[in-house]
Amino acid sequence: MKILFLLFCSFFLTFGCFSQENTIKIHVQNNRIFSLIRFVESVSGGMNTSRQINKIFQKSKYNTPEIYSYITEYNNLNKYVSYQMPGYPTDRLGSYLSTWTTFLTASANSSNFTELKNKLAGTVPNESLENTIAILQKFDPIFEELVWKPTEQNRENQRQSFEKYIAEKQLLQHYTRLKTFFGAVWPSDMVYEVMLNPIPNNEKIFTNQGTAMANIVFLDANVNSIDYASGASVMFHEMSHTLSIQQNLKLQQDIDRWYKNSKSPNKRFAYNLLEEGFVTPAGEWLAKQITNKLSESEWYNDKSIDLYGKAMYSFEEEYIQSGKTIDSVFIAKAISVYDQVFPDAAYDYASQFRKMLCWTDAPEAGVRQTINDVFNSTNSMSANPILEDTETTKMVNSGEYGNIIVVTKDNKKTLEFLKKNILALKKQKFDGNKEFGFSISIDGNAIVLINLKDVNRLKDAISKMKLAKLINQSTPIWYF
Repeated sequence: MKILFLLFCSFFLTFGCFSQENTIKIHVQNNRIFSLIRFVESVSGGMNTSRQINKIFQKSKYNTPEIYSYITEYNNLNKYVSYQMPGYPTDRLGSYLSTWTTFLTASANSSNFTELKNKLAGTVPNESLENTIAILQKFDPIFEELVWKPTEQNRENQRQSFEKYIAEKQLLQHYTRLKTFFGAVWPSDMVYEVMLNPIPNNEKIFTNQGTAMANIVFLDANVNSIDYASGASVMFHEMSHTLSIQQNLKLQQDIDRWYKNSKSPNKRFAYNLLEEGFVTPAGEWLAKQITNKLSESEWYNDKSIDLYGKAMYSFEEEYIQSGKTIDSVFIAKAISVYDQVFPDAAYDYASQFRKMLCWTDAPEAGVRQTINDVFNSTNSMSANPILEDTETTKMVNSGEYGNIIVVTKDNKKTLEFLKKNILALKKQKFDGNKEFGFSISIDGNAIVLINLKDVNRLKDAISKMKLAKLINQSTPIWYF
Protein backbone atom coordinates (compact mmCIF):
# COMPACT_ATOMS: atom_id res chain seq x y z
CA MET A 1 0.00 0.00 0.00
CA LYS A 2 1.58 3.20 -1.14
CA ILE A 3 0.94 6.72 -0.50
CA LEU A 4 -0.08 10.15 -1.60
CA PHE A 5 1.16 10.92 -5.09
CA LEU A 6 4.48 9.05 -4.95
CA LEU A 7 5.47 6.55 -7.61
CA PHE A 8 5.08 2.92 -6.56
CA CYS A 9 7.64 0.68 -8.15
CA SER A 10 7.96 -3.07 -8.14
CA PHE A 11 10.95 -4.88 -9.62
CA PHE A 12 10.87 -8.58 -10.26
CA LEU A 13 12.19 -11.45 -12.31
CA THR A 14 10.72 -14.90 -12.64
CA PHE A 15 12.90 -17.96 -12.53
CA GLY A 16 12.79 -21.67 -11.83
CA CYS A 17 15.24 -24.52 -12.08
CA PHE A 18 13.66 -26.74 -14.67
CA SER A 19 10.96 -26.71 -17.30
CA GLN A 20 9.30 -29.74 -15.76
CA GLU A 21 5.69 -29.56 -14.69
CA ASN A 22 6.50 -29.53 -10.98
CA THR A 23 8.95 -26.61 -11.11
CA ILE A 24 8.33 -24.08 -8.35
CA LYS A 25 8.94 -20.46 -9.30
CA ILE A 26 9.56 -17.26 -7.39
CA HIS A 27 9.58 -13.51 -7.95
CA VAL A 28 11.89 -11.41 -5.80
CA GLN A 29 10.52 -7.91 -5.35
CA ASN A 30 11.12 -4.49 -3.87
CA ASN A 31 7.54 -3.28 -3.70
CA ARG A 32 6.92 0.12 -2.15
CA ILE A 33 3.28 -0.47 -1.31
CA PHE A 34 3.96 -3.74 0.45
CA SER A 35 6.98 -2.32 2.32
CA LEU A 36 4.91 0.64 3.48
CA ILE A 37 2.35 -1.75 5.00
CA ARG A 38 5.16 -3.69 6.66
CA PHE A 39 6.53 -0.43 8.06
CA VAL A 40 3.18 0.62 9.55
CA GLU A 41 2.60 -2.86 10.98
CA SER A 42 6.04 -2.72 12.63
CA VAL A 43 5.73 0.73 14.18
CA SER A 44 2.26 -0.14 15.47
CA GLY A 45 3.54 -3.24 17.31
CA GLY A 46 2.02 -5.88 15.06
CA MET A 47 2.76 -9.58 15.51
CA ASN A 48 5.83 -11.02 13.73
CA THR A 49 7.00 -7.62 12.52
CA SER A 50 10.37 -5.87 12.42
CA ARG A 51 11.72 -4.71 15.75
CA GLN A 52 14.52 -2.95 13.90
CA ILE A 53 12.06 -0.77 12.03
CA ASN A 54 10.23 -0.13 15.29
CA LYS A 55 13.49 1.02 16.91
CA ILE A 56 14.28 3.33 13.98
CA PHE A 57 10.86 4.90 14.39
CA GLN A 58 11.18 5.18 18.18
CA LYS A 59 14.45 7.12 17.84
CA SER A 60 13.11 9.44 15.14
CA LYS A 61 11.53 12.88 15.36
CA TYR A 62 8.22 11.25 14.49
CA ASN A 63 7.89 9.57 17.87
CA THR A 64 5.24 12.07 18.97
CA PRO A 65 1.75 11.97 20.51
CA GLU A 66 0.24 13.03 17.17
CA ILE A 67 1.80 10.08 15.32
CA TYR A 68 0.83 7.74 18.12
CA SER A 69 -2.77 8.81 17.60
CA TYR A 70 -2.40 7.48 14.03
CA ILE A 71 -1.05 4.22 15.43
CA THR A 72 -4.03 3.91 17.77
CA GLU A 73 -6.35 4.61 14.87
CA TYR A 74 -4.61 1.96 12.79
CA ASN A 75 -4.73 -0.66 15.54
CA ASN A 76 -8.45 -0.05 15.97
CA LEU A 77 -9.19 -0.89 12.34
CA ASN A 78 -11.11 -4.10 11.71
CA LYS A 79 -8.38 -5.68 9.55
CA TYR A 80 -8.01 -9.22 10.86
CA VAL A 81 -11.29 -10.97 10.09
CA SER A 82 -10.67 -14.72 9.89
CA TYR A 83 -12.83 -17.69 9.01
CA GLN A 84 -12.41 -21.44 9.06
CA MET A 85 -12.41 -23.77 6.08
CA PRO A 86 -14.91 -26.64 6.56
CA GLY A 87 -13.36 -30.08 6.85
CA TYR A 88 -9.85 -28.92 7.71
CA PRO A 89 -8.46 -29.83 11.16
CA THR A 90 -8.81 -26.85 13.47
CA ASP A 91 -5.35 -27.45 14.98
CA ARG A 92 -3.64 -26.79 11.66
CA LEU A 93 -2.74 -23.30 10.45
CA GLY A 94 -4.20 -24.01 7.02
CA SER A 95 -7.71 -24.34 8.43
CA TYR A 96 -8.02 -20.56 8.87
CA LEU A 97 -8.17 -17.92 6.15
CA SER A 98 -8.07 -14.18 6.71
CA THR A 99 -9.05 -10.98 4.97
CA TRP A 100 -5.65 -9.61 5.99
CA THR A 101 -3.89 -12.35 4.01
CA THR A 102 -5.99 -11.32 1.00
CA PHE A 103 -5.04 -7.69 1.62
CA LEU A 104 -1.30 -8.45 1.70
CA THR A 105 -1.47 -10.74 -1.32
CA ALA A 106 -3.19 -8.02 -3.33
CA SER A 107 -0.69 -5.38 -2.20
CA ALA A 108 2.25 -7.53 -3.33
CA ASN A 109 0.75 -7.49 -6.81
CA SER A 110 -0.19 -3.80 -6.92
CA SER A 111 1.76 -0.77 -8.07
CA ASN A 112 -0.67 1.88 -6.78
CA PHE A 113 -3.68 2.25 -4.53
CA THR A 114 -6.20 2.28 -7.34
CA GLU A 115 -4.94 -1.10 -8.49
CA LEU A 116 -5.04 -2.38 -4.91
CA LYS A 117 -8.62 -1.22 -4.40
CA ASN A 118 -9.79 -2.97 -7.56
CA LYS A 119 -8.09 -6.23 -6.52
CA LEU A 120 -9.78 -6.08 -3.11
CA ALA A 121 -13.26 -5.12 -4.29
CA GLY A 122 -15.80 -7.28 -2.49
CA THR A 123 -13.35 -8.82 -0.01
CA VAL A 124 -13.81 -6.12 2.64
CA PRO A 125 -16.28 -3.25 2.98
CA ASN A 126 -15.24 -0.19 0.98
CA GLU A 127 -15.40 1.92 4.13
CA SER A 128 -12.88 -0.31 5.87
CA LEU A 129 -10.60 -0.27 2.82
CA GLU A 130 -10.73 3.50 2.52
CA ASN A 131 -10.05 3.99 6.23
CA THR A 132 -7.02 1.69 6.08
CA ILE A 133 -5.53 3.43 3.07
CA ALA A 134 -6.16 6.87 4.59
CA ILE A 135 -4.06 5.98 7.63
CA LEU A 136 -1.33 4.45 5.49
CA GLN A 137 -1.16 7.73 3.59
CA LYS A 138 -0.50 9.57 6.83
CA PHE A 139 2.56 7.39 7.36
CA ASP A 140 3.88 7.67 3.80
CA PRO A 141 6.16 10.71 4.28
CA ILE A 142 7.58 9.10 7.44
CA PHE A 143 8.25 5.83 5.62
CA GLU A 144 9.86 7.71 2.73
CA GLU A 145 12.24 9.59 5.02
CA LEU A 146 13.14 6.80 7.44
CA VAL A 147 13.27 3.75 5.15
CA TRP A 148 12.66 4.12 1.43
CA LYS A 149 14.97 7.03 0.57
CA PRO A 150 17.93 5.85 2.74
CA THR A 151 17.88 2.46 1.00
CA GLU A 152 17.34 3.53 -2.61
CA GLN A 153 20.98 3.10 -3.68
CA ASN A 154 21.38 -0.47 -2.40
CA ARG A 155 18.04 -2.27 -2.42
CA GLU A 156 17.82 -3.03 -6.16
CA ASN A 157 21.40 -4.30 -6.24
CA GLN A 158 20.66 -6.51 -3.26
CA ARG A 159 17.49 -7.83 -4.90
CA GLN A 160 19.30 -8.75 -8.11
CA SER A 161 22.25 -10.34 -6.29
CA PHE A 162 19.99 -12.38 -4.01
CA GLU A 163 17.94 -13.59 -6.94
CA LYS A 164 21.07 -14.53 -8.89
CA TYR A 165 22.42 -16.46 -5.91
CA ILE A 166 19.26 -18.58 -5.64
CA ALA A 167 19.31 -19.34 -9.37
CA GLU A 168 23.02 -20.24 -9.49
CA LYS A 169 22.75 -22.57 -6.51
CA GLN A 170 19.74 -24.30 -8.10
CA LEU A 171 17.98 -24.10 -4.76
CA LEU A 172 14.49 -24.43 -6.19
CA GLN A 173 15.41 -27.90 -7.43
CA HIS A 174 15.96 -29.00 -3.84
CA TYR A 175 12.89 -27.16 -2.58
CA THR A 176 10.65 -29.15 -4.93
CA ARG A 177 11.59 -32.28 -2.96
CA LEU A 178 10.05 -30.73 0.15
CA LYS A 179 6.77 -30.43 -1.71
CA THR A 180 6.75 -34.23 -1.88
CA PHE A 181 7.71 -34.63 1.78
CA PHE A 182 4.89 -32.38 3.00
CA GLY A 183 2.36 -33.83 0.55
CA ALA A 184 1.56 -30.30 -0.56
CA VAL A 185 -0.72 -29.08 -3.32
CA TRP A 186 1.25 -26.28 -4.99
CA PRO A 187 0.49 -25.75 -8.70
CA SER A 188 3.51 -25.05 -10.92
CA ASP A 189 1.96 -21.81 -12.16
CA MET A 190 1.45 -20.45 -8.63
CA VAL A 191 4.45 -18.17 -8.11
CA TYR A 192 6.00 -17.28 -4.77
CA GLU A 193 6.29 -13.52 -4.33
CA VAL A 194 9.39 -12.89 -2.19
CA MET A 195 9.15 -9.39 -0.78
CA LEU A 196 12.40 -7.77 0.40
CA ASN A 197 11.44 -5.08 2.88
CA PRO A 198 14.54 -2.87 3.19
CA ILE A 199 16.02 -1.96 6.56
CA PRO A 200 18.60 0.85 6.53
CA ASN A 201 21.47 -0.51 8.61
CA ASN A 202 24.87 -2.19 8.29
CA GLU A 203 24.13 -5.55 9.89
CA LYS A 204 25.94 -8.43 8.20
CA ILE A 205 23.15 -10.98 8.54
CA PHE A 206 20.64 -10.81 5.67
CA THR A 207 17.47 -10.84 7.75
CA ASN A 208 16.31 -11.02 11.36
CA GLN A 209 12.67 -11.70 10.51
CA GLY A 210 10.78 -13.67 7.90
CA THR A 211 7.11 -14.57 7.55
CA ALA A 212 4.97 -16.30 4.95
CA MET A 213 1.28 -16.39 4.13
CA ALA A 214 -0.49 -17.61 1.01
CA ASN A 215 2.16 -17.29 -1.75
CA ILE A 216 3.82 -14.28 -0.14
CA VAL A 217 7.18 -14.53 1.65
CA PHE A 218 8.41 -11.37 3.29
CA LEU A 219 11.94 -10.87 4.50
CA ASP A 220 12.99 -7.78 6.42
CA ALA A 221 16.29 -7.37 4.59
CA ASN A 222 19.26 -5.50 6.06
CA VAL A 223 19.98 -3.57 2.90
CA ASN A 224 23.78 -3.68 3.02
CA SER A 225 24.04 -7.40 3.72
CA ILE A 226 25.57 -9.79 1.19
CA ASP A 227 24.94 -12.88 3.34
CA TYR A 228 22.70 -14.45 0.73
CA ALA A 229 23.12 -17.96 2.14
CA SER A 230 21.45 -17.04 5.44
CA GLY A 231 18.79 -15.08 3.56
CA ALA A 232 18.01 -18.08 1.37
CA SER A 233 17.82 -20.33 4.43
CA VAL A 234 15.22 -18.10 6.10
CA MET A 235 13.30 -17.70 2.84
CA PHE A 236 13.04 -21.44 2.29
CA HIS A 237 12.12 -22.01 5.92
CA GLU A 238 9.18 -19.65 5.51
CA MET A 239 8.25 -21.14 2.13
CA SER A 240 8.24 -24.58 3.75
CA HIS A 241 5.54 -23.31 6.12
CA THR A 242 3.31 -22.70 3.12
CA LEU A 243 3.86 -26.30 1.97
CA SER A 244 2.87 -27.57 5.39
CA ILE A 245 -0.22 -25.37 5.35
CA GLN A 246 -1.10 -26.52 1.82
CA GLN A 247 -0.94 -30.23 2.58
CA ASN A 248 -3.67 -32.12 0.78
CA LEU A 249 -6.85 -32.40 2.83
CA LYS A 250 -6.76 -36.17 3.32
CA LEU A 251 -3.22 -36.09 4.68
CA GLN A 252 -4.11 -33.25 7.07
CA GLN A 253 -7.07 -35.25 8.32
CA ASP A 254 -4.91 -38.37 8.69
CA ILE A 255 -2.23 -36.48 10.61
CA ASP A 256 -4.88 -35.01 12.90
CA ARG A 257 -6.22 -38.50 13.59
CA TRP A 258 -2.76 -40.03 14.13
CA TYR A 259 -1.91 -37.42 16.75
CA LYS A 260 -5.22 -37.52 18.56
CA ASN A 261 -5.29 -41.34 18.66
CA SER A 262 -1.81 -41.52 20.17
CA LYS A 263 -1.52 -42.84 23.71
CA SER A 264 1.19 -40.33 24.61
CA PRO A 265 0.21 -37.90 27.40
CA ASN A 266 2.10 -35.24 25.44
CA LYS A 267 0.29 -35.74 22.14
CA ARG A 268 -1.41 -32.33 22.25
CA PHE A 269 1.86 -30.53 22.87
CA ALA A 270 3.65 -32.52 20.17
CA TYR A 271 0.86 -31.62 17.75
CA ASN A 272 1.17 -27.94 18.66
CA LEU A 273 4.85 -28.03 17.70
CA LEU A 274 4.22 -29.75 14.37
CA GLU A 275 4.50 -26.70 12.10
CA GLU A 276 7.84 -25.35 13.33
CA GLY A 277 9.03 -28.79 14.41
CA PHE A 278 8.83 -30.21 10.87
CA VAL A 279 9.68 -27.04 8.94
CA THR A 280 12.90 -26.26 10.84
CA PRO A 281 14.67 -29.54 9.90
CA ALA A 282 13.40 -29.09 6.34
CA GLY A 283 14.98 -25.64 6.19
CA GLU A 284 18.24 -26.97 7.60
CA TRP A 285 18.23 -29.77 5.04
CA LEU A 286 18.02 -27.12 2.32
CA ALA A 287 20.81 -25.10 3.95
CA LYS A 288 22.94 -28.25 3.92
CA GLN A 289 22.52 -28.45 0.15
CA ILE A 290 24.15 -25.01 -0.01
CA THR A 291 27.01 -25.49 2.46
CA ASN A 292 27.37 -29.31 2.38
CA LYS A 293 27.20 -29.41 6.17
CA LEU A 294 24.74 -28.86 8.98
CA SER A 295 24.95 -25.68 10.96
CA GLU A 296 26.50 -26.17 14.39
CA SER A 297 24.88 -23.03 15.76
CA GLU A 298 21.30 -22.34 16.78
CA TRP A 299 18.76 -23.34 14.14
CA TYR A 300 15.86 -21.35 15.53
CA ASN A 301 15.60 -18.51 18.03
CA ASP A 302 13.36 -20.56 20.27
CA LYS A 303 14.91 -23.19 22.50
CA SER A 304 12.05 -25.67 22.24
CA ILE A 305 11.91 -25.53 18.45
CA ASP A 306 15.69 -25.68 18.20
CA LEU A 307 15.91 -28.78 20.41
CA TYR A 308 13.04 -30.57 18.72
CA GLY A 309 14.18 -29.72 15.20
CA LYS A 310 17.65 -31.09 15.85
CA ALA A 311 16.22 -34.24 17.43
CA MET A 312 13.97 -34.81 14.41
CA TYR A 313 16.54 -34.04 11.73
CA SER A 314 17.99 -37.48 10.92
CA PHE A 315 14.61 -39.16 10.54
CA GLU A 316 13.21 -36.29 8.49
CA GLU A 317 16.27 -36.17 6.25
CA GLU A 318 15.78 -39.87 5.49
CA TYR A 319 12.22 -39.20 4.32
CA ILE A 320 13.20 -36.21 2.18
CA GLN A 321 16.17 -37.93 0.56
CA SER A 322 14.15 -41.04 -0.29
CA GLY A 323 11.21 -39.05 -1.70
CA LYS A 324 8.76 -40.18 0.99
CA THR A 325 5.73 -38.26 2.20
CA ILE A 326 4.81 -37.84 5.87
CA ASP A 327 2.93 -40.97 7.03
CA SER A 328 1.75 -42.65 10.24
CA VAL A 329 5.24 -44.04 10.93
CA PHE A 330 6.71 -40.56 10.72
CA ILE A 331 4.08 -39.10 13.07
CA ALA A 332 4.59 -41.90 15.61
CA LYS A 333 8.32 -41.16 15.56
CA ALA A 334 7.66 -37.43 15.93
CA ILE A 335 5.55 -38.01 19.05
CA SER A 336 8.11 -40.42 20.50
CA VAL A 337 10.90 -37.89 19.98
CA TYR A 338 8.79 -35.19 21.62
CA ASP A 339 8.21 -37.40 24.68
CA GLN A 340 11.97 -37.85 25.02
CA VAL A 341 12.90 -34.21 24.55
CA PHE A 342 10.07 -32.68 26.64
CA PRO A 343 9.08 -35.10 29.43
CA ASP A 344 7.63 -32.21 31.50
CA ALA A 345 5.58 -30.64 28.72
CA ALA A 346 2.35 -30.58 30.76
CA TYR A 347 4.01 -28.21 33.25
CA ASP A 348 6.27 -26.31 30.86
CA TYR A 349 5.13 -22.75 30.13
CA ALA A 350 6.74 -22.72 26.67
CA SER A 351 5.01 -25.97 25.66
CA GLN A 352 1.66 -24.83 27.04
CA PHE A 353 1.69 -21.49 25.25
CA ARG A 354 2.56 -22.95 21.86
CA LYS A 355 -1.21 -22.99 21.38
CA MET A 356 -2.40 -20.13 23.55
CA LEU A 357 -5.65 -18.53 24.57
CA CYS A 358 -4.99 -15.01 25.86
CA TRP A 359 -7.96 -13.56 27.75
CA THR A 360 -7.69 -10.05 29.10
CA ASP A 361 -9.55 -6.86 29.91
CA ALA A 362 -6.57 -4.77 28.73
CA PRO A 363 -5.79 -3.93 25.05
CA GLU A 364 -5.24 -7.30 23.40
CA ALA A 365 -2.39 -6.41 21.04
CA GLY A 366 -0.09 -5.13 23.78
CA VAL A 367 -0.77 -8.05 26.11
CA ARG A 368 -0.23 -10.65 23.39
CA GLN A 369 2.96 -8.96 22.23
CA THR A 370 4.37 -8.93 25.77
CA ILE A 371 3.68 -12.65 26.12
CA ASN A 372 4.98 -13.50 22.65
CA ASP A 373 8.20 -11.61 23.30
CA VAL A 374 9.01 -14.44 25.71
CA PHE A 375 6.84 -17.42 24.75
CA ASN A 376 6.56 -18.16 21.05
CA SER A 377 2.98 -19.04 20.17
CA THR A 378 2.37 -20.85 16.88
CA ASN A 379 -1.39 -20.72 17.26
CA SER A 380 -2.94 -18.08 19.48
CA MET A 381 -6.40 -16.73 20.12
CA SER A 382 -7.44 -13.76 22.20
CA ALA A 383 -10.61 -12.61 23.92
CA ASN A 384 -11.62 -9.28 25.43
CA PRO A 385 -13.21 -8.26 27.79
CA ILE A 386 -13.50 -10.79 30.64
CA LEU A 387 -16.62 -10.02 32.64
CA GLU A 388 -19.76 -11.87 31.54
CA ASP A 389 -17.94 -13.66 28.71
CA THR A 390 -19.16 -17.18 29.41
CA GLU A 391 -18.28 -18.40 25.90
CA THR A 392 -14.56 -17.92 26.56
CA THR A 393 -14.84 -19.78 29.86
CA LYS A 394 -15.98 -22.80 27.84
CA MET A 395 -12.79 -22.56 25.79
CA VAL A 396 -10.67 -22.35 28.95
CA ASN A 397 -12.39 -25.42 30.40
CA SER A 398 -12.02 -27.39 27.15
CA GLY A 399 -8.36 -28.27 27.70
CA GLU A 400 -7.41 -27.38 24.13
CA TYR A 401 -5.26 -24.35 24.95
CA GLY A 402 -2.58 -23.12 27.25
CA ASN A 403 -4.65 -20.41 28.94
CA ILE A 404 -3.33 -17.11 30.23
CA ILE A 405 -5.78 -14.67 31.82
CA VAL A 406 -4.64 -11.11 32.54
CA VAL A 407 -6.86 -9.07 34.88
CA THR A 408 -6.19 -5.32 35.17
CA LYS A 409 -9.46 -3.71 36.33
CA ASP A 410 -12.53 -4.45 38.43
CA ASN A 411 -10.20 -7.00 39.99
CA LYS A 412 -12.39 -8.35 42.79
CA LYS A 413 -15.48 -8.65 40.61
CA THR A 414 -13.52 -10.21 37.75
CA LEU A 415 -11.81 -12.77 39.99
CA GLU A 416 -15.17 -13.83 41.39
CA PHE A 417 -16.54 -14.23 37.88
CA LEU A 418 -13.57 -16.40 36.91
CA LYS A 419 -13.86 -18.55 40.04
CA LYS A 420 -17.53 -19.13 39.35
CA ASN A 421 -17.07 -20.19 35.72
CA ILE A 422 -13.65 -21.89 35.47
CA LEU A 423 -13.59 -25.36 36.99
CA ALA A 424 -9.93 -25.28 38.08
CA LEU A 425 -10.44 -22.01 40.00
CA LYS A 426 -13.64 -22.78 41.94
CA LYS A 427 -11.91 -23.69 45.22
CA GLN A 428 -9.16 -21.09 45.03
CA LYS A 429 -8.95 -18.02 47.27
CA PHE A 430 -7.64 -14.83 45.69
CA ASP A 431 -7.02 -11.38 47.10
CA GLY A 432 -8.03 -8.91 44.44
CA ASN A 433 -6.14 -6.10 46.21
CA LYS A 434 -2.79 -7.76 45.57
CA GLU A 435 -0.81 -8.31 42.40
CA PHE A 436 -0.11 -12.02 41.98
CA GLY A 437 0.20 -14.89 39.56
CA PHE A 438 -1.53 -18.25 39.76
CA SER A 439 -0.46 -21.28 37.71
CA ILE A 440 -1.89 -24.78 37.64
CA SER A 441 -1.93 -27.72 35.24
CA ILE A 442 -4.66 -30.36 35.55
CA ASP A 443 -4.45 -33.29 33.14
CA GLY A 444 -2.30 -31.13 30.88
CA ASN A 445 -4.76 -28.22 30.91
CA ALA A 446 -2.80 -25.21 32.13
CA ILE A 447 -4.39 -22.06 33.50
CA VAL A 448 -2.26 -19.04 34.31
CA LEU A 449 -4.01 -16.13 35.99
CA ILE A 450 -2.18 -12.81 36.43
CA ASN A 451 -3.84 -10.16 38.59
CA LEU A 452 -2.48 -6.65 38.03
CA LYS A 453 -3.11 -3.12 39.21
CA ASP A 454 -0.92 -1.75 36.42
CA VAL A 455 -0.80 -3.49 33.02
CA ASN A 456 2.83 -2.37 32.62
CA ARG A 457 3.70 -4.86 35.36
CA LEU A 458 2.83 -7.72 33.01
CA LYS A 459 6.44 -7.81 31.81
CA ASP A 460 7.58 -8.54 35.37
CA ALA A 461 5.12 -11.40 35.69
CA ILE A 462 6.12 -12.92 32.34
CA SER A 463 9.80 -12.60 33.26
CA LYS A 464 9.10 -14.53 36.49
CA MET A 465 7.47 -17.30 34.46
CA LYS A 466 10.38 -17.42 32.03
CA LEU A 467 12.78 -17.79 34.94
CA ALA A 468 10.69 -20.53 36.57
CA LYS A 469 10.21 -22.44 33.26
CA LEU A 470 7.84 -24.94 34.86
CA ILE A 471 4.52 -24.63 36.70
CA ASN A 472 5.06 -25.39 40.38
CA GLN A 473 1.99 -27.38 41.44
CA SER A 474 2.92 -27.24 45.13
CA THR A 475 2.86 -23.42 45.24
CA PRO A 476 0.38 -22.30 42.56
CA ILE A 477 0.22 -18.66 43.79
CA TRP A 478 3.36 -16.62 43.13
CA TYR A 479 4.42 -12.98 43.34
CA PHE A 480 6.62 -10.73 41.25
